[in-house]
Amino acid sequence: MVIVCISLSRTLYLSVAEGLAVAKPDCRTKCCDVDVPYPFGIDPGCFLEGFHLNCSKNATDGPYMLRYGNIEVLEILLATGQARMDNHISWQCYDVKTNNITTFIWQKNFMSTQYVISPQNKFVTIGCDTLAYNTMFDHKYDEYRTACGSNCYSQASLANGSCSGIGCCESPIPPGIQYSSVSFDKNFNSSSVANFSRCSYAVVMEADNFTFSTTFVTGYNFWDKYNGRAPILIDWSIGNETYCEAASKGSNYACVSSNSVCINKQNGMGYICSCSEGYEGNPYLNNGCQGTHRKTDNTGECYKIENTSLRVKLVVGTSVGLAVALILSGLLEHEPDLAELARECLNMEGERRPEMREVAEALDRLRKTMKHPWVQDNPEETESLLGEPSNNKEVEMTSYHSMEERAMLAMGSGR
Repeated sequence: MVIVCISLSRTLYLSVAEGLAVAKPDCRTKCCDVDVPYPFGIDPGCFLEGFHLNCSKNATDGPYMLRYGNIEVLEILLATGQARMDNHISWQCYDVKTNNITTFIWQKNFMSTQYVISPQNKFVTIGCDTLAYNTMFDHKYDEYRTACGSNCYSQASLANGSCSGIGCCESPIPPGIQYSSVSFDKNFNSSSVANFSRCSYAVVMEADNFTFSTTFVTGYNFWDKYNGRAPILIDWSIGNETYCEAASKGSNYACVSSNSVCINKQNGMGYICSCSEGYEGNPYLNNGCQGTHRKTDNTGECYKIENTSLRVKLVVGTSVGLAVALILSGLLEHEPDLAELARECLNMEGERRPEMREVAEALDRLRKTMKHPWVQDNPEETESLLGEPSNNKEVEMTSYHSMEERAMLAMGSGR
């Protein structure tokens, strides 16, 4: 039996534009090695309200850093409406010589801004005699408070990767939080375990960036690993409208690019913009969404041809060129008509290749010929004698876009 699958596809390819615009003209697009895409910006006229960033040195001879206020911005994630920033680690240490407790605590305050602390973070405490609190407010000034405590009586009780109260505790961040302040309970001060664990730590940080290590408790490795500041994910949004429908009717609607869509922000107020499926770039810029868009009008047919052991698969597509891929066994020897059709389809000269309609008709004739071997010679006579309407064919419709098709697309110059 021969199985011939033919996929006829008219596919439009728009090539990816090189050098997609990131920011407005004449605006800086980087600070050190951090990309600064619009709506963020550094210079006047280069950012939307609320998205102004600074690019400055931390010290006279230090490197340039991208900052929102005094918070370092590590990365801007345009597609998800997020930014990765740093967050100072709060700590409390016991001095065995003086019996004094030294504490440094930090807070994050995004109240009345476009920024919200993402639920993809978690509140983490580390220590063997530790109780820390995270006091939080959302944009409505509703208050939330979580407590996270950890303890351990020996190093042997600690386990790498485990954060369930033995040396490490973690708790989730509710949606909509714009303010977070960390504090320690001084009744839990590490004095009882100072021989192997003198310090406690607490921080709101990106959940996927944290894995507990026992060395975080017994030394300063947690502080050293993050240089005192852990990454935190911040969600940002445009405007103060709750839904895209309302925002799109306003004069300051930010999704200005064609081929862009508006997405309601799930965490907090406002919306973000995204390029439509098949496009990439910056939806906040005019003509900012470009890229590879594939629109296919595809039909496919599989013909079963009895009384032969051959298996043939043809994949035919039209775009810039015509592509045909064959998987065959003994085709050239046993089925010269199919082999000739394949040669025609594979012709490197576009003008010499058959049209899709011609290929389909030829395969249909071959199917009928093999099904009715008493007529082999005259194509016109064969068509007349069989007289089968096309809807009587044994056909299975398929949608076929294979790697073979893509690989073969460069073979011809088109018709």
